[in-house]
Amino acid sequence: MMGAYTTIAKISESMMNNLKEQLVPELIRFPGQIVLCSPTQRENASLGIFLYDIQESEAVRPQTMIDISVDRQQYPPICLSLYYMITAYSDGDVRFRSVQEERILGKIIQYFHDYPFLVPGDNMARIELQRVSTEDKLKLWPFQDEPYKVSLFYKVTPVAIDSAVTKEVTRVRERRVNMKPMGR
Repeated sequence: MMGAYTTIAKISESMMNNLKEQLVPELIRFPGQIVLCSPTQRENASLGIFLYDIQESEAVRPQTMIDISVDRQQYPPICLSLYYMITAYSDGDVRFRSVQEERILGKIIQYFHDYPFLVPGDNMARIELQRVSTEDKLKLWPFQDEPYKVSLFYKVTPVAIDSAVTKEVTRVRERRVNMKPMGR
């Protein structure tokens, strides 16, 4: 569960690479068409993966110091939940675009249902399809003049980022016990 400050980027890259393996070339022609981007930056993407929110995990909150050596401890990591919006963009014939985009989204749902974990490096995080209200989806869609495109919303958790703060500790070297006779 532990990770460096690069863990968020590694999770995003892991998600992108897993989807490239699943979608190219059957549903998307080239790996470079699956990108990490906001919907406004998609350019020639066929699939955009957008990290739209990061929150502290409510379920996982480590409280104890971590022993990293005999005389050193590290403060606990912060555990996060990452929220992604995944949108398919077909560049095919307009008569078949919706069907192609739905196939892509269906394959993603199937894959993350069958393999609900991302495992970049030493981290293992669960990926869960989210229920997001239509109102909230429309708030995330940045285009006023374009209709909303059906998108998938996933939460990835727990994602831990290690503390950079450590402290020196000393161990108990000697124990003394003093005893006094009781009331006689």
